Parts: sequence; C-alpha cells; structure tokens
Amino acid sequence: MKREKGITLIALVVTIILLLILVGVTIRILGGEEGLIKRSIESKMQYEVEYYKEQVEIARGDTMVDKQGKATLDELLKKIEEKKVFEGGYVRKVDDTKARATTKEGYIIEITEEGVKGVGKETVEKAPTGELIKGKIGITIKPGAEKEWTNEDVEVTITNRVEGNYYIIYSMDNPLDGEQRWIETEAHGEGASVTITVETNKIIYANIRNAVGERTNTYASMEIKKIDKISPPKFEAEITETTRSITVDASSAKDGEKTKEYGQSGIESYSYSISKDGGTTWQGENEETEWTEYKNESKYTFDELLQGKEYQVRVKVKDKAGNETKEEDIITQKKETGTVSIASGNITYSEPNWNAETHKASITLSTKVSGMQIQYQVGSTTG
Repeated sequence: MKREKGITLIALVVTIILLLILVGVTIRILGGEEGLIKRSIESKMQYEVEYYKEQVEIARGDTMVDKQGKATLDELLKKIEEKKVFEGGYVRKVDDTKARATTKEGYIIEITEEGVKGVGKETVEKAPTGELIKGKIGITIKPGAEKEWTNEDVEVTITNRVEGNYYIIYSMDNPLDGEQRWIETEAHGEGASVTITVETNKIIYANIRNAVGERTNTYASMEIKKIDKISPPKFEAEITETTRSITVDASSAKDGEKTKEYGQSGIESYSYSISKDGGTTWQGENEETEWTEYKNESKYTFDELLQGKEYQVRVKVKDKAGNETKEEDIITQKKETGTVSIASGNITYSEPNWNAETHKASITLSTKVSGMQIQYQVGSTTG
C-alpha cells in the first residue's frame, strides 16, 4: 500500500508549541522591562536630552567669551533665548540659582550657573483656550475678607479645575496698563491650587499654561479692595467744661486718606483718657485703666471733677480696619473746670398758706448766673 506524505498531528503540536515559545521570547525581548522598544525609546530620549544639554553648554561658552569670565544665570538665559535653544519649548527661572526648560518634546532640563541636567519628561497638552478655562479657574480669599476691612495682608487661593497637565500662573498687572507679566507656579494638574499673599489693594488675574508656555488670552480675576493700613492722622478735639465736668468731642477726627494701595475704611470708635496730676498718671473709666474702652460715641464726659482745677485730656481713634492713632500723633489738651462766684439777686417769697398739716411758702432768686441752687434755712433747719 502506498503511503501519503504529510505532517503528523504530533509534529503539528510541536511546531505550534515552538512558535508560541518563540513569540513569547520575542515579546519579552521587545516589550519587557528591558525590552528593545523601551531601550530604543530611552536611547532616543537620552540622545535628545544630550543634544539640548550640549546646546546649553555651547550657549554658556559663548556667554563666557562675551563676558570674559563666568556667566551669570540671567546672562546664560539671555544667550539661550538668542540662540533659540528651546524653540517651541518653554524656559522659566525658578529662583536666583536655577531655571527649568521644557522642550517641545516634553523633556525637562534643569539649568544652573554650574551645569545642566535632564530631570524627566512631562505631557505637553494642547494650548488652552478661553472656553477651556471658563468657570474652571477659581480665585478665593479667606471667608468674609471680601466684606470686612483689614489692616493685614490678605491670602488669596487660586485653584485649577481644568483636566490635564496645565500649570497655574497669575498676575498683579492690569492688562490695560501695558504688558501683563505672569508669575509662574509649580502647581499643575486638575485640582491643584496655590496660595499667594497680597499686601495692597489690587486685581489678581489667574490663568493656566501648558508645559511649553502656551496660555489663554483670557483669565479669571478678583479685585482686593478692603485693605487699609493707614493710621488716622493727628487731630484736636473740641473740649468744653462745667464746674464739675469736662466733655471731649472727637467728631472732627478723620481717617487716613485713600491711596492707590490702600482704601479708606472710616473712623469706627474712640478711646479717651484724663490726667488729674499734670500728666504723671492717666486713667480711663477708672484709675485701673489708662484709657477707656473703645466706644462708638464721639463724645465722652469726665465728671465728678473739682471746680477751678486744670486737667489734661487725650483721645485716640480706631478705623474699621483696626488702625489706631499713632502714639506720636495723640494730642494732649489742657482744660480747667469752671468756677462759680456767689450770685446776688432779688429774693421774693409768697404769703404762707397755713393749714392743719403743712405750711407752704415759695422763694424765688432772680439772677443771670447759671448752675445755681437755692439754699434756705428755716429756724435751725437748713434746706
């Protein structure tokens, strides 16, 4: 019987097993932890990073030749910009000692006066648009701070709610005044936030940029306008007296003038002080305190004083932001309580009205002297 040639079932199984082994080995070689594909990508990245590092060093050398010595970081960055080393990318100064560049491929290059190194890679998102950030850049300040006056710095928090690798940037320059300078931050990614300190009244503008510096032409903004750090200026109060009291009227006090940096919150309260011994000691409501508590009333009366005696009085004010009259601006004013001489006049009396229980008569003193009281004596009884 003639036998037909062909592959046996066993040979087919063996062949398939060998092919599977070969495929597994190939995949491991190409795509494993140490695979050819990964090594190829890493080699490409290393090559490109080394290229940028070399270009930075060339720029450093050119700068040293121009300056005939060591190049400062600012001088080096200027030369890098001139030579367009990171064209299509973005270079920013982190601080006085280093700068960071992101290449168009997303490589991060750190530059110092001493050297340059690659420090990683990041995602380069598409250029952000006004529509992309609409309603997604939040600017908030301490709750209540937008309504209440303060004489302290204000903390402002900027939050990014845009999905993707976008960095928060902000500005304190009004775009209507000229070129707007944007301040860089390290905060990036959805949910990132940055808190900044604002010392004077101004508008805060917030924006985002991608890894290579592309940003929107719009922004979110918030106006800070309730900072007042100016103390009320010196003033003289109006002082009036009676025989037993001195009244201080501080209604003429004004708050510090409004400026571009600070607002005018307005006078809110007043504090008073009196000296009964020529300025050696001072007291407020009582001898335990040097000043009265701050009061909303602009007038205050010190009573139960001695007539015909000189007293010294002071008053200071506080505005709604908490600024007080400076110590050197508090004016001491002297005032003597009044005196009353014995008055003369016509005394008239009525005929007594007699009855079984009471005996009444009226006495009238006609005089132009105010503050007088009639004293009388009936027999041995004094009224």
